[in-house]
Amino acid sequence: MKKMFSTALMLMLLLNAFSASDTLLITNGNIVRPSEKDILENHDVLIVDQRIIKIASDQVAKPHYKVIDAKGKYLIPGLFDMHVHLERLEESNLRSFVEYGIVTVRNMDGRQNILNWKDQILKNELLGPDIFSAGPIIEGAAPYWKDTRVVKSKKEAIKEVNDQVTAGYDFIKVYHTLSKSSYLAILQESAIRNIRVIGHVPYEISILDAIKNGQSCVEHFDGYSDHLEADHSPFKGRWDWKKLFFAFPIDSSKIDKLVSITSSYGVANVPTLVVRDKISSMKVIKERYQDPEIKKLPKEVQDSWRPEKFNFVENLTSDDYSDLNLGKSNKLLLVKKLHDNGCTILAGSDTPNPYVLPGRSLHEELLLLSESGITTYDVLSTATDKPAEWLELHDQGKIQETYRADIIILNENPIENIANTQSIQTVILKGEVMK
Repeated sequence: MKKMFSTALMLMLLLNAFSASDTLLITNGNIVRPSEKDILENHDVLIVDQRIIKIASDQVAKPHYKVIDAKGKYLIPGLFDMHVHLERLEESNLRSFVEYGIVTVRNMDGRQNILNWKDQILKNELLGPDIFSAGPIIEGAAPYWKDTRVVKSKKEAIKEVNDQVTAGYDFIKVYHTLSKSSYLAILQESAIRNIRVIGHVPYEISILDAIKNGQSCVEHFDGYSDHLEADHSPFKGRWDWKKLFFAFPIDSSKIDKLVSITSSYGVANVPTLVVRDKISSMKVIKERYQDPEIKKLPKEVQDSWRPEKFNFVENLTSDDYSDLNLGKSNKLLLVKKLHDNGCTILAGSDTPNPYVLPGRSLHEELLLLSESGITTYDVLSTATDKPAEWLELHDQGKIQETYRADIIILNENPIENIANTQSIQTVILKGEVMK
C-alpha cells in the first residue's frame, strides 16, 4: 500500500510540475512487453519530461500536448547493444546507434575519450546512447593487440584492476592471452573492489574454471567451443581457423552439464553471432562495401573493410562453407540450450568488426538469435529487459509506468517477425522524439 501511494504521489507531482507543452502523448499504440510475453493493444502512453507517467486505453490529450498517433503501430522498449567497440569509432558515429533505436551500449575496450562521451551524454550535452564501459583490455605477456594493458604478474594484475576502478570504468575486460595466475588475481581483486569481470577466457583456463572463479559474462561463447569439441574432431588438440567459428563436431553429451553449471553460477553470455555470419563470397563483400552507411565510419575502419582485405574468401571450398554452417548450427544450439535452462543471453553486435555497422547490426543479431528457436518475445528480451537487469538499471528496459521513456515505434509487428524491429517510424530517447 505504501509503495502504491508513493508511486501515485510521484506521478501527481510530475504532472503538476510540467506544463502541457512538456508532455508527450502516444495514442492508440500496441505496446509489446517482452518480459510479460504479451501485447497491450490500443493503449496510450503519457510521457512527462523523461518518464512514463501513465499507460491506459482512455487518456485525453490536453490542448498543448504533443501527440503521436500510433494507431496500427507497435511500441517496443529502446534497445541495448551489449558488445561494441567505441574506441574504433568517432563521436559522430554515436548518432547511428540512436537512429536504430539503441539507447544503451556496453563498450568493451575503454579509453578516456569514451568516458568523456559517457559524461557528456548523461549531461545531455551530446546525442548518443548511454555508455557503460569496460576499461582497456587486459592482456598477458604476448598481447594480441597493440594498445592493450599488459600484465605479467599477479602484482601488475592487481594494480591494473585498481587503476581502472579509480579511472571510473564499469567493468574489467580480460583477454585470452592472460596467464592463469594473472587472471585469477584479476578475478580476486575485482571481487574485492566490487567490479565485474567480462570478456574472453584465457587459453590457460577452462570455461569451467572461468565460471566457477567468478567471471560474470563470457563473450562470443569463448571457451565453450574448446570444452564441447568432440574427440573425433579433425582439429582436436591443435589450432585451426575454423575453431574461431565453432566449425567442428561437438560432443552433445557435454552440453547439458556445461549449461547447468553456467546457470547455477549466473554467468551471462553475449554470442555476437553476427560477426561470424559476415563470411561471404567476394561478390557479396563488394556489394556490401557500396553501402552508403560505411562512408560515415572513420577512414581507418573503412580501409579495413575494403574488399581486397578479404581475398582469402576466394580460396574457401564448399567443404569450408559446410563447416561454417555447422559452426553456426552449434552456436544456435548452445543459445537454445542456455536459454531453456534459464541462463542470461544478452544481444551484442561487436561493431565495428567488418561489415558490422553501428546500430543496424544489433537488429541483424536479433534475426540470428531468432534462428535458435527461442520465441520472438525472448529474442527481444535479450536486447531490452535482460540487459537492463544485468546492468542493474531498475527503471529501464520496459515500457512501464515510472520507467524512463525510451521507446521505439514500429510500423510492423516484431512478434510476428523479428525483422520488423527495423521498421522504425519513431525513436524516443529519454522522452524526446529523435526520429
